[in-house]
Amino acid sequence: MDSEPPPMDAELLQDVDDVRRVQRAVGTYVIAFAITSPIWLMLLLVLPRTGIGAGLSLLFASLVATGVALYGRSWFLRNAGVRAREGGTTVALTLSPAVKRTMLVCAGLILLYVVLVTRAG
Repeated sequence: MDSEPPPMDAELLQDVDDVRRVQRAVGTYVIAFAITSPIWLMLLLVLPRTGIGAGLSLLFASLVATGVALYGRSWFLRNAGVRAREGGTTVALTLSPAVKRTMLVCAGLILLYVVLVTRAG
């Protein structure tokens, strides 16, 4: 008994497209905030030592990390190139060599900081 699945109506297809669109939007925000979470944690460690208090430190660290995340997300979406590949689309970030070198240097500095803080105790 070969029974074919019922054809999908236009409303269901529209709902599926809406869900995918929302998932993509939420996914970009989640990735942006996950990338900036180390900045937030470092600010939470540094700001209370300035004497401004725990509450203000949390507020300032959260505001700075949120601002960096939102700016980074908008920058990525503005500079991302869309390439057509075999009927589909893939988002690929195109960076200049100077930006790539800067990111590599920053990653090295963060690694050096983590190593030095870990060894210090």
